[in-house]
Amino acid sequence: MKNAILFDLDGTLLNTLTDISESMNHALKTYGLPAHEEEKYKLLTGDGAVNLTKRSIGDRQDMLEQVYRLYRETYEQNSRVHTAPYPGIVSALKALHEKGYKLLVLSNKDDTDAKEVVKYYLPEIPFTNVQGKIENMPVKPDPALAFKMLGELGIAPEELWYVGDTATDMRCARNIGAASIAVTWGFQTRDMLAEESPNYFADKPEDLPEIILSNN
Repeated sequence: MKNAILFDLDGTLLNTLTDISESMNHALKTYGLPAHEEEKYKLLTGDGAVNLTKRSIGDRQDMLEQVYRLYRETYEQNSRVHTAPYPGIVSALKALHEKGYKLLVLSNKDDTDAKEVVKYYLPEIPFTNVQGKIENMPVKPDPALAFKMLGELGIAPEELWYVGDTATDMRCARNIGAASIAVTWGFQTRDMLAEESPNYFADKPEDLPEIILSNN
């Protein structure tokens, strides 16, 4: 029986796109590099801030360190401007917690950023653990950090649901051995997610309790 649910953060629980895009565009413009339309950041994000920076600067990889540093500084100061939980997500999380599920977050966001935005935007949700990217650990879809977290909590992969909005998340779920739910309100399209063959699709947050409770 599954008793825990691991959620991605950006694009799954929180709509962070505007704050991410504005912070990165500020860094790019500061160093004389071309900015991007906000919609493009849906395809630039998902694998951590370093990879976001690499994709954003294109052929100017010589500027990686400077742009990355300024992006991190800017985002730390501006991560709470436009970000918000997706409509319905708080009610869905509360419903799942009331049914006894442990709620976890695993993000490719830097660990400090992940913990801060979850604490700020979802303070009423009693997450068992919130984990972001840490030094010397690979990011998703590598399952290493997930296995570390699950091991510390005594949760087996077969006891886990994985909920995310990107192909990276679906690959990570497969690498962990968890049942996957692809959400279609986030940063990637249903067609892109379908290529990774998730176990279920959720088109709105209210679908999550229904899927999980009826398939446990």
